[in-house]
Amino acid sequence: MTDKEQKKAAKEFAAYWKDKGSEKSDTQTYWNQLLTDVFGAEKLTGLVKYEKTVTVDGNQQYIDAYIRHDNVTIIVEQKSLGKDYTEKLHQSGDIMLTPYEQAKRYDDNLNKKEQADYIITCNF
Repeated sequence: MTDKEQKKAAKEFAAYWKDKGSEKSDTQTYWNQLLTDVFGAEKLTGLVKYEKTVTVDGNQQYIDAYIRHDNVTIIVEQKSLGKDYTEKLHQSGDIMLTPYEQAKRYDDNLNKKEQADYIITCNF
Protein backbone atom coordinates (compact mmCIF):
# COMPACT_ATOMS: atom_id res chain seq x y z
CA MET A 1 0.00 0.00 0.00
CA THR A 2 1.36 3.41 -0.94
CA ASP A 3 1.33 6.38 1.44
CA LYS A 4 -1.42 7.96 -0.64
CA GLU A 5 -3.55 4.79 -0.47
CA GLN A 6 -2.98 4.52 3.26
CA LYS A 7 -4.03 8.14 3.86
CA LYS A 8 -7.17 7.57 1.81
CA ALA A 9 -7.93 4.37 3.73
CA ALA A 10 -7.39 6.16 7.06
CA LYS A 11 -9.81 8.94 6.08
CA GLU A 12 -12.43 6.40 4.99
CA PHE A 13 -11.93 4.46 8.22
CA ALA A 14 -12.32 7.60 10.34
CA ALA A 15 -15.43 8.66 8.42
CA TYR A 16 -17.01 5.22 8.83
CA TRP A 17 -16.41 5.12 12.59
CA LYS A 18 -17.33 8.76 13.27
CA ASP A 19 -19.94 8.93 16.05
CA LYS A 20 -20.23 5.17 16.55
CA GLY A 21 -18.64 2.46 18.61
CA SER A 22 -19.65 0.12 21.39
CA GLU A 23 -16.98 -1.66 23.43
CA LYS A 24 -18.93 -4.92 23.54
CA SER A 25 -20.19 -5.15 19.97
CA ASP A 26 -17.69 -3.21 17.84
CA THR A 27 -14.18 -3.68 19.27
CA GLN A 28 -13.16 -6.62 17.10
CA THR A 29 -14.64 -5.18 13.91
CA TYR A 30 -12.98 -1.81 14.57
CA TRP A 31 -9.51 -3.24 15.15
CA ASN A 32 -9.78 -5.80 12.33
CA GLN A 33 -10.74 -3.02 9.93
CA LEU A 34 -7.98 -0.70 11.18
CA LEU A 35 -5.30 -3.37 10.91
CA THR A 36 -6.34 -4.62 7.47
CA ASP A 37 -7.70 -1.55 5.68
CA VAL A 38 -5.38 1.12 7.10
CA PHE A 39 -2.22 -0.76 8.08
CA GLY A 40 -2.41 -3.36 5.33
CA ALA A 41 -2.28 -6.50 7.47
CA GLU A 42 -3.12 -9.44 5.26
CA LYS A 43 -3.54 -12.08 7.93
CA LEU A 44 -4.82 -11.35 11.43
CA THR A 45 -4.32 -14.87 12.78
CA GLY A 46 -1.33 -14.66 15.09
CA LEU A 47 -1.28 -10.86 14.87
CA VAL A 48 -4.18 -9.98 17.14
CA LYS A 49 -5.83 -11.88 19.95
CA TYR A 50 -9.08 -10.64 21.45
CA GLU A 51 -10.04 -11.25 25.07
CA LYS A 52 -6.60 -12.61 25.96
CA THR A 53 -6.80 -13.97 29.49
CA VAL A 54 -4.66 -12.68 32.32
CA THR A 55 -4.88 -13.59 35.99
CA VAL A 56 -5.07 -10.58 38.32
CA ASP A 57 -5.25 -11.16 42.07
CA GLY A 58 -6.45 -14.71 41.44
CA ASN A 59 -9.24 -13.59 39.07
CA GLN A 60 -9.36 -14.21 35.33
CA GLN A 61 -9.51 -10.93 33.39
CA TYR A 62 -9.58 -10.21 29.66
CA ILE A 63 -7.40 -7.91 27.55
CA ASP A 64 -9.62 -6.36 24.87
CA ALA A 65 -6.98 -6.66 22.14
CA TYR A 66 -3.44 -7.99 22.31
CA ILE A 67 -1.41 -7.22 19.18
CA ARG A 68 2.03 -8.66 18.51
CA HIS A 69 4.05 -7.97 15.35
CA ASP A 70 7.80 -7.98 14.70
CA ASN A 71 8.61 -8.26 18.42
CA VAL A 72 6.41 -5.26 19.26
CA THR A 73 3.51 -5.89 21.61
CA ILE A 74 0.49 -3.64 22.11
CA ILE A 75 -2.31 -3.95 24.64
CA VAL A 76 -5.59 -2.22 23.81
CA GLU A 77 -8.12 -1.24 26.46
CA GLN A 78 -11.26 -0.37 24.53
CA LYS A 79 -14.12 1.72 25.87
CA SER A 80 -17.37 2.78 24.23
CA LEU A 81 -17.75 5.97 22.25
CA GLY A 82 -17.16 9.07 24.32
CA LYS A 83 -16.07 7.35 27.55
CA ASP A 84 -13.80 9.63 29.56
CA TYR A 85 -10.21 8.32 29.72
CA THR A 86 -9.68 10.00 33.08
CA GLU A 87 -12.75 8.47 34.75
CA LYS A 88 -11.92 5.74 37.23
CA LEU A 89 -14.15 2.69 36.89
CA HIS A 90 -14.78 -0.09 39.41
CA GLN A 91 -12.56 -3.13 38.84
CA SER A 92 -12.16 -6.54 40.42
CA GLY A 93 -10.47 -6.36 43.79
CA ASP A 94 -12.77 -3.45 44.66
CA ILE A 95 -10.46 -0.81 43.21
CA MET A 96 -11.06 2.14 40.90
CA LEU A 97 -8.87 2.50 37.80
CA THR A 98 -8.73 4.62 34.64
CA PRO A 99 -8.71 2.64 31.37
CA TYR A 100 -4.93 3.11 31.15
CA GLU A 101 -4.44 1.92 34.73
CA GLN A 102 -6.65 -1.08 33.97
CA ALA A 103 -4.51 -2.02 30.94
CA LYS A 104 -1.30 -1.43 32.92
CA ARG A 105 -2.61 -3.72 35.66
CA TYR A 106 -3.19 -6.43 33.06
CA ASP A 107 0.27 -5.86 31.58
CA ASP A 108 1.95 -6.05 34.99
CA ASN A 109 0.38 -9.49 35.48
CA LEU A 110 1.55 -10.98 32.17
CA ASN A 111 4.71 -13.03 31.87
CA LYS A 112 7.70 -10.77 31.20
CA LYS A 113 8.03 -12.00 27.59
CA GLU A 114 4.35 -11.17 26.93
CA GLN A 115 4.37 -7.65 28.38
CA ALA A 116 3.50 -4.73 26.15
CA ASP A 117 5.78 -2.18 24.58
CA TYR A 118 2.78 0.11 24.16
CA ILE A 119 -0.64 0.50 25.74
CA ILE A 120 -3.48 2.05 23.75
CA THR A 121 -6.71 3.26 25.30
CA CYS A 122 -9.40 3.81 22.71
CA ASN A 123 -12.93 5.15 22.86
CA PHE A 124 -13.53 5.04 19.11
